[in-house]
Amino acid sequence: MLPIRIEMSIYGRRYTLCNFREYRASFPQRQSPREASSNLTEIEYRFRRGERLRHPDWKRIAECAQLGCEGNRFPRAMLLPAFMSLFEIRDGEPNDGYLDFYLGNLPEQIRGAANQMLRGSTKADQIRECCSLTLEVLAKDPAAPFWPMLPGRNIEAMLNFEHVTSGAALNAALRPHWPELWRAATGGAASQERPQ
Repeated sequence: MLPIRIEMSIYGRRYTLCNFREYRASFPQRQSPREASSNLTEIEYRFRRGERLRHPDWKRIAECAQLGCEGNRFPRAMLLPAFMSLFEIRDGEPNDGYLDFYLGNLPEQIRGAANQMLRGSTKADQIRECCSLTLEVLAKDPAAPFWPMLPGRNIEAMLNFEHVTSGAALNAALRPHWPELWRAATGGAASQERPQ
């Protein structure tokens, strides 16, 4: 099917009409449980063949991984290293609104310690310090009761709303964390398939 694109101006505003497939692809949509499972299976197949995954593939993995971790099926901290890797490859000047969101999804107990240590530093440094302190504490005591601990939300938000570098950098950052992401994503897809 050839792309159809019609541009027009109505009351001084420019509008572009395009074919349905292009229009539908421009909106992020949650998939039905059956579509989600088949989509994850296709993504895993391409990953196992050594293909480079595209940005939408990583977004789908992150969406399902977040559901898997927030459904208390898996430890939430298992996605923290993936978030740290992704945080390091963001493009351009960070948006302070997103930094507040990321910091708000990290444990309050550690956030206070990181703020004391890094008084006057940037929020990006506070996020890095908070993540590394959290991993240090969890290495000593895996059952430490941290709240909130939502790195899955951070990963999903970063892939959906922030500028992330090229596909090659995205694959280099997230491929080492595939086992954790995949385990959480399959749990999230399974939780979508269960009747409510």
